[in-house]
This record gives sequence, structure tokens and C-alpha cells, in this order.
Amino acid sequence: MRFFHPFLILPLCIPLQSAIEITEFSANPAENIADSDGDFPDWIELCNTGAATESTAGYTLSDDADDPGKWPLLPIDLAAGEFLIVFASQKNRRVAGEELHTNFSLSTNGEHLGLYDSTGTATSKYKFPPQFFGISYGSEGYFATPTPDAENGGIDFTDYVRDTKFSIDRGFYDAPFSLEITTSTPGAEIYYTTDGTEPSPATGTLFSTSISITTTTVVRAIATKADLISSNVDSQSYFFLADVINQTNSPDGFPATWGIDNSTNNGATNLPRPADYEMDPRVITKFGEGEAIAALRRHPTISVVMTPNDLWNESINSSDGGIYPNPYGGTGSQFRTNMGEPREWERPCSVEFIGFEKVPSKKVNAGIRIAGNFARHPNRYKHHFRLTSRRDYGDSKFKGELFSRTDVDTFDDFILRGGNSESWTFPGATGNGPRTRSTVQYIRDQYYKDAQIDMGNLSASQEYFHLYLNGVYWGLYTLIERVDAHFLSQHLGGEEEDFDVIKQANVLSDGSRDDWEAMYAISRAGVSDNAGYAAIQKYLDLDNFIDYMVFNFWAGTVDWRNNWRAGRRSRNADGLGFGYQFYNWDGERGLGDQGGNRTYTYNNTTTARSWFYHPNEIHHDQIGRASCRER
Repeated sequence: MRFFHPFLILPLCIPLQSAIEITEFSANPAENIADSDGDFPDWIELCNTGAATESTAGYTLSDDADDPGKWPLLPIDLAAGEFLIVFASQKNRRVAGEELHTNFSLSTNGEHLGLYDSTGTATSKYKFPPQFFGISYGSEGYFATPTPDAENGGIDFTDYVRDTKFSIDRGFYDAPFSLEITTSTPGAEIYYTTDGTEPSPATGTLFSTSISITTTTVVRAIATKADLISSNVDSQSYFFLADVINQTNSPDGFPATWGIDNSTNNGATNLPRPADYEMDPRVITKFGEGEAIAALRRHPTISVVMTPNDLWNESINSSDGGIYPNPYGGTGSQFRTNMGEPREWERPCSVEFIGFEKVPSKKVNAGIRIAGNFARHPNRYKHHFRLTSRRDYGDSKFKGELFSRTDVDTFDDFILRGGNSESWTFPGATGNGPRTRSTVQYIRDQYYKDAQIDMGNLSASQEYFHLYLNGVYWGLYTLIERVDAHFLSQHLGGEEEDFDVIKQANVLSDGSRDDWEAMYAISRAGVSDNAGYAAIQKYLDLDNFIDYMVFNFWAGTVDWRNNWRAGRRSRNADGLGFGYQFYNWDGERGLGDQGGNRTYTYNNTTTARSWFYHPNEIHHDQIGRASCRER
């Protein structure tokens, strides 16, 4: 295999003809070949299948049959049987002695891929079918074990099993029905589960004629056939709201405890934490069944379905522990030591979006983990979640216009926010507990972000929704865009690598911190003249900053020190960008929250409100300086 060393000779492939050919490629690779950026892009393996050395001069690669010259290769001599790896990454790099990256990537849904010689003749041409994670493709079919640096083995799969189809779509029902599941692949068998377990021939029930659905049920199904790649796992959730409003505290198959209540504040009991599933009968008594059912339909629904062990297993080992009994899994101020990194506690799941205005019904496969800081404490019964899209799970991005205030339709991550201190489940019999619960409104955090948008600035969009876990109602949540490089690129244009993102505690989320440090160096030196004023505006979006500061002072943001986001586009095609913008984040403890100190000092530089590496530090650095009195 050759990446970029012109003299490197590696294992040979089987000669087929006197030409350079595409002998293997991966449009949905696992993390087996990293590029120099640490990414794992699509890759294409070329091989000189002839008996003599041949140059790639004049050869081109293309994913468009109408544009065969789309990406010219550099002239590189390949000995007989020698390999050359080209990354199909869209990075478009053609520098002698370095990695090669095309100006296109490959579609996992299948498309054209061709290699053309100097005469425009295709030496390899594929109209390839859908591709699957960790599986590569060649001239005769799929390889279960990719060999980008070696001779191809035998074909493992000649085709793939077509997706399962359900006769009834996910949603709300009030009468029993019979469900049929089919696949268009002749001879394939379908296996299904109804407890959230990922189905397989070993874990599922063989589907025969139909399934009787009489109450809230989550159905997962897979279709399999020997020598073919199995279908992905499809999920369909069916909700009978008359049963949901009478949900008991002991639903079938759910555990009676959620690990140990070892909260680091608000009164740890160090005893098993009792589970809480019951629909509070006081709600039904006060408002009536009809109003409760109407309320469950008033907002969209998200149904998360996953293997029960991944949710509930009380092992504290990240290899097999469930995420709900182990909210401290990971590292950081609210994590516990020796429990692994947050990614190690991410588990696969299916996510169904039901009733969103622009996306009435959609299912994606994703990763899920517990999210938040203080919200991780075991005595917060209603945890936040983070949903993550990865190729590992089958969907590399979330697709769909899920938010009413933006037409952005491509996402990497979401936060499923359960409220924390702005919810009825906030703990504590004394202190902030009852005082906080007495002012619960579920609108403060939403207002923070909506207000920033209404002031003409970018902020994360939110939508209220009802969450179900494996068919059990979990409460009213908010779906929130996660502020990161992908978020900024989707809203502001450009590529993800163009952006730097910093969050509270001076943590770098994406990109580089060079411009961040330069901005604070200028601010700390004091902006006392026009030159300094011009200098800091290269790094700081002053209009956004003024709006952001004024709003947070006005709103009395109690937990401001621990909740903020900042992002800057420091690079684009012209070498230009824009200054850091600050984004409201986690505003639940503002606007009259009962707990915390809301006294602000506007005209001093004490540490009371000039936190280190915080937007308020910049504010205090510039107080009284004439250059910052102008807008």
C-alpha cells in the first residue's frame, strides 16, 4: 500500500490486465485507516495489475460518469502489483510526497465510481450498491474484512438483504391491530423483538404471519439470509395513550432500582435508588384523562429504543454497565474516577421522531449517553441525554428539519434536556429544592435562546417534545441543537474545520485555541486606543458581545459562570473569518430563579464577576475605556 511515499513497495494484488485499476474501496469505513488529520475518510485502493511499471500520469478519478476528469491523479510510478491509497474525503489535496485526497466523497447509498486513463477510457467503473459500515467493496461483491494494504481475499457477501417494511407506521393508536413485516429479498427470514433488544436469529422471534398489537409496543426487526449482508435494524413504536396515562411503577421488564444514590450533593443516601416510572395519578385526577391524552399529543414525540442491558445494567464497568444507573460515567467535575471516558458510556439505539411539523415520521440509528453536569447526579431522576450520529450506528448525520425556527436539516448531535433544576424532580427537601420546584416553568432556558435569536443573533434552536424509553413515558423534554463546529458550519456556511469552539471552563471543543488566546491577551492588556479597539475586533464580534452581555445582566443569569458557548470562524476560502460570538446556554437559573446570587457589579474589576476566561472578564477588562463606549 502507498499513501504518499513514492518509493514504498508493499504487498501485491493479483494482476488482471495491463492497467491501473480500482481493486477495492470503502464508502463506509470503520476506523482502520486514519489520515494525517486523524479522520477516517472513505478510501479507494488502486493497483497496477499489469506486469510492468506504469505511471498514474493522466489518470483521473470521478464519482460522476458525466465528468470523468473530476480529480486528476499526480504522476506516480507504480511497479507491477503495487498499491496506491487515495482518500475520498473532499479535502482535495494533490501535493507530491503527501497523502492524496479527492475533491469528492463516496455515497453510502451507492453511486458511480470510475478510474480513467489519459485517453478518457475507464480502466475501472462501478455502479456500486449501498455500502455498509466496516465492509469494503470490490469487483465481485462485499468484503467483510477490508484489506486496503494487501491482496483481496474471497468475496464474503454477494448482495444485501433489503430493508424490512412494516404494514403500520409508528404513531398513536386506540384500537388493537395486526402488524405485518416484510422484505423484498426472496428467502430471507425476519426476526423481531418487543422489549428493545436488538434482534438477531439468536435474540429475536422468527416472524411468521403477523403480530397482534394491543397496547403500547416497540417492535424492532431485522431480515437475514445466508451469504448476504443482513438488513439494518428497523424500529416502530406504537403508543396507546389511554394506557400511557395509567402507566404503573412496575412496567414489565423494567428494573425496580437504578443503581446507588451516591450523589455528591443534595443528600446522597448511598442506598439503591428506587426507580420511578408511574404516571403521577395527581395529574390525571386534577386535569382528567382527556386533557392528559391531549397534552401527550400537543407536542412531538421522540421514542428511544435500545437493548435493556445498555440502559439498566448496574455494573460500573463501561464495557457492560447501563447508562442510567451510571450517570457519572466519564471524566470531569461531575464524573467519578476510574469509570472510563464519556464515549465509552455511549450505547447504540434507534430514535424515532414522531409528529414534528416538518418531519412527521422518521427513524435513525444513533448513539446515546447521559449528558449534563449537575444533572448527572443520581438523585436527579430525569437525566439529560446526548444523541450522537456516527457511521458505526448506520446514520452518519441526522437528516430532517426538526426545528420550527430554522431550515437547517443536517445535524451531528442533539441534547435531550430534561429540565434538571427547572423540573418537578429537582431533589432536596430543604434549601433550593422546594424553592426551585415552586417556580418551575420549563421556559427559562428556551427563552434565553429564543431571545438571543430575536435580538438578531445566532443561538441553538429548541423544540418541546415527549420522550419515551423502550415504550415507557419519560416526561416532557426539549430537543436542543448542540453548539459545535458542525452547528456553526450549518448555520453560517463553510466547513467544520473552519471553526473554533470553546465552552465553559475554558474547554476547547473544536478547532484551535490560538485566536481565543490572542483575543484575551489583547483584552487583558487593556484596549485604550483606536488601534487596540481595531485589534480586538479581529477576534471578537462586538455587536454580538454587547447584546449577549446586556441580556445576561438583565436576565440575572445565576449559573452564568458554568454555562456559555463561544465560536469563531477563523478560516475560509479568502483567509478571512469573523470574531468570536457568544451563545446563551443553559439559562434555567435566570429570570427570577429562587436560588443563587443575582447581584451583579457593573463597574469594578474584582473577581466577583470577572471570571477567568469568561465573557464577563472581557467586559470588566474594558470598563471605563473610551474605545468600548462606542458601538
